[in-house]
Amino acid sequence: MGAQQSVNAGKAKVDVHVDLTHMLCEALLLPPLRSSSANISQIVGRISLKHPSLFGRSEKLDVILDKGINDSNVVVAFRRPRPEWLSQQSFVIQHSMSPEIAVHGFPADNFTRSGSRGVNLSRLSLGVELNEPTTSNWTSGTSVKFEHIRPVNNDGRSIARDHDGFPLTCSGNLHDNMIILKQESGYADVKDNSFLRVNFQMEQGLPLVPKSLTFNRVKCAVSKGIKLGPTFLVTSLTGGSIVGDMAPYQAFAIGGLGSVRGYGEGAVGSGRLCLVAKVDVHVDLTHMLCEALLLPPLRSSSANISQIVGRISLKHPSLFGRSEKLDVILDKGINDSNVVVAFRRPRPEWLSQQSFVIQHSMSPEIAVHGFPADNFTRSGSRGVNLSRLSLGVELNEPTTSNWTSGTSVKFEHIRPVNNDGRSIARDHDGFPLTCSGNLHDNMIILKQESGYADVKDNSFLRVNFQMEQGLPLVPKSLTFNRVKCAVSKGIKLGPTFLVTSLTGGSIVGDMAPYQAFAIGGLGSVRGYGEGAVGSGRLCLVGNCEYTVPLAIQLFGKGNPDLVLDLDMGSTLTQT
Repeated sequence: MGAQQSVNAGKAKVDVHVDLTHMLCEALLLPPLRSSSANISQIVGRISLKHPSLFGRSEKLDVILDKGINDSNVVVAFRRPRPEWLSQQSFVIQHSMSPEIAVHGFPADNFTRSGSRGVNLSRLSLGVELNEPTTSNWTSGTSVKFEHIRPVNNDGRSIARDHDGFPLTCSGNLHDNMIILKQESGYADVKDNSFLRVNFQMEQGLPLVPKSLTFNRVKCAVSKGIKLGPTFLVTSLTGGSIVGDMAPYQAFAIGGLGSVRGYGEGAVGSGRLCLVAKVDVHVDLTHMLCEALLLPPLRSSSANISQIVGRISLKHPSLFGRSEKLDVILDKGINDSNVVVAFRRPRPEWLSQQSFVIQHSMSPEIAVHGFPADNFTRSGSRGVNLSRLSLGVELNEPTTSNWTSGTSVKFEHIRPVNNDGRSIARDHDGFPLTCSGNLHDNMIILKQESGYADVKDNSFLRVNFQMEQGLPLVPKSLTFNRVKCAVSKGIKLGPTFLVTSLTGGSIVGDMAPYQAFAIGGLGSVRGYGEGAVGSGRLCLVGNCEYTVPLAIQLFGKGNPDLVLDLDMGSTLTQT
């Protein structure tokens, strides 16, 4: 959450993006709260200052400050004008601070994420960059820079060893110094039916200062794409090598978005040598597609269907020749999946639109049976997943200018399972996972949902009401009434804009733990993981978002959240 504003001051331009969400959430939340006090470390955003002609001869000055929750980056670059056929020179000073998780982190969430163990890298560099004139397919650049790298803990103090006692620097001191000569070249050939991309990087550590690291680091990446009829095949190969001195943070990390998908950064391994191959296949199923099928990248473990991530969507506009619509959607993630089959019969616009829906989903249950991680900002899984099968009928009423309404009746079969797909009745702490006490819950749900929206130039009002009634029409089915209402109002007050929202809910009757209202997450209390604040039969969450222009017309945004837990969490463990 934040705002962005550009300000022109003479010939200079300032771009500012500031996010005060995390700081204000911590300061204004009612209990339960984290003990840490709000400070400037919770501000997230970017400030960018650009001057097109610093000394009146087209000398360009760029100053960029990027600030995240756990990292920061400051860059000052000065570029002198030169003819286009000559190398473009830039003088760059940069300081960055970021967690070191590729080598000194730990694998979390079944190796899909790498967590921090309190090791951060403070990196200061200054040098000169030369960019060669670009040809039709080739790019090339050379740089010489001095780097001072210092490992620090979360309090900013220098450290020499990690949590397990292994050294963090190559020199054995509290810092490493190096002078690096870097050469980078790239080639790209893009055609209608194919493409080829090559990137080559070489870094040479020069022994020009006392105790500086001497090394040679080479990395090369090649990717090739070919269109084969209705499909598109993309293969890529990335390799690297380091010879000479090597600090742990210089190692090649295998795992992450740019490497082996489905694993956290460095979760597969790291070292002096690396070789990673990937294959992507995009398939068009003749007007009934889909987005893309991604084959798993090569890795040491055997590839299986659990590592495939993507979506398949099949749509038929007239199944029996009378405009009957059939939609089949398969969503597959690393830890979750969702299959939906929907059949819609054509009806006049002034009548309710009918849909017959069958759905099966599998997802981790982290709101109630998970655990808070990363200072409550994320909820982790404890191996409890929900297998949910539902089938029923949906009726959508004709939409008016401001109102929407829908009714549905469906049968649900919910079964808690572990990561191996086996049914379980209790969680890691021994608490029951179902309301019936068996390995599954059955319920027939009548659901009514209505919405109202009134949007104007200077204000808006949105109301959403949902009611679910569990009907006792099958043996041992749950009987309950679940109500949820959300109201949001926005008003423009001069140059400012105020948005307030209130969400409340209640459950009466039978209640399984997974049905509880979870407080925390993007749709609830920002800055906390899903359910990290609390969960129970009753909930009341208030949000206030205020956008106001600051001095020199910079914009900031605050998001205070008001929470009432109503102390109903203890009922989750009762059967």
